[in-house]
Amino acid sequence: MGGDCYHLIGQAEFGDYLAKRGDEVAEALLTVSDAQAAASGRPTVIRAYKSVRGNAGKHVTAALPRVGALVQKYAGLSAAAADLAGLSGYRARHE
Repeated sequence: MGGDCYHLIGQAEFGDYLAKRGDEVAEALLTVSDAQAAASGRPTVIRAYKSVRGNAGKHVTAALPRVGALVQKYAGLSAAAADLAGLSGYRARHE
């Protein structure tokens, strides 16, 4: 994604970060599925994937805020890290 890394400073929610870059993030995620489909030796799987791939981007983009929330939850952003990063309100929402 262009070398732009997510930094805690100034970013309240990782889902917001992903959603702001929706098309780019969705395309990056879908390249993983594209590679899996291309590597499949099953013509039926490849055909089925190609039939749904065209609309997949909009579905992935719509899910990015929830995906970001899950990543943030399980990445274990601690209250101390939030304080260091200046994420006002993070502690109140997540403790």
